[in-house]
Amino acid sequence: MKRWKHILIAFVPSLIGFALNYSFFLSVGLFSLFFTLSPFAVLFIWGFTGHQFAKWKTSMPYAILVANSVGILSLLLYIWQFVRLVVNEIQPTWLSSFSLMFSDPIAILSTGIVLPFRHVIESEPNFIGSATALWIQIAGLVIMLLVFTLGFILGKIRSKLQLRKSPLAQDLENADSDGI
Repeated sequence: MKRWKHILIAFVPSLIGFALNYSFFLSVGLFSLFFTLSPFAVLFIWGFTGHQFAKWKTSMPYAILVANSVGILSLLLYIWQFVRLVVNEIQPTWLSSFSLMFSDPIAILSTGIVLPFRHVIESEPNFIGSATALWIQIAGLVIMLLVFTLGFILGKIRSKLQLRKSPLAQDLENADSDGI
């Protein structure tokens, strides 16, 4: 049962990405609010998810791989599409949109990181092409990995601190201070 919970959690960023993309069709005002708040909400949720994995006593490599498996597979799918695009093959639109969903909620942040370097990535300095889009996806996955890992590490630290301050440890301290 625990593994199903872990696998389902891996889809949370993609579900938020779908909601972000389809909220545009509902209302422009709602979209702009959601678009502005979504990066911070997703990063908070993803850090909290890392914290939860730490509480569930999972190993760090397992937690990082399982929780970010959708993002890793999405990036691999995006890279595969990028290679296919270079050789001018036609790609299905549902496949290309699915591969963007994991890191799409934080695209504004990853774009802000990549765009200053676009003159190195693209042949034309004011052009945003598929190579820049690929680096935006890579930056998005790296951000998600870092936030999850930070949440996991903080969760491990917090659980160790709580073990030190457990009632049993306090009772033992009190017993020692009373000279018993």
